[in-house]
Amino acid sequence: MAFASTGETIAATCADGTVLLLAADTGTVVQRLHLHSPPARSVAFSPSGDMLATAGGDGEHGMIFLCDSLTGKVLRNLVWRQGYPLTLAFCPPAGKRLAVAGSEGDIRILDRATLQEVLTLRGHSGPVQSVCFSDDGTILASAGADGAVRLWNGTPTDNGTDR
Repeated sequence: MAFASTGETIAATCADGTVLLLAADTGTVVQRLHLHSPPARSVAFSPSGDMLATAGGDGEHGMIFLCDSLTGKVLRNLVWRQGYPLTLAFCPPAGKRLAVAGSEGDIRILDRATLQEVLTLRGHSGPVQSVCFSDDGTILASAGADGAVRLWNGTPTDNGTDR
């Protein structure tokens, strides 16, 4: 789940692949986005709240979608061929990068405008279950099924090693 920076909208994933957008004050479903083959796994709002990233799918690969957070319109998508994505996070403060990690154990930093990979971070020996950036975007934290929590340099010129 994720709150938009305005605090007005909540995004939630569903086992059937649906992403729900809810009014935070009432819990009323505002939109149902039917994006993923089951399950939808992770959602994140950009720091400005204008974009919603979703990750989902199972088996050999999954999908990443970037949507307009007001209309739900898909702006860009990417077939995720490195296992399936489990978690994602926008890099603040501008939200120009997106960290995506999943079943194969690597963290991939993508350019928001193109969804092209700009950096791969390797260090977990199993699936990465969670990623988040510090408020200024300089540190990326990751937690894996291997029991490790790692801190990474959050800049795209990093050499892919942990701090």
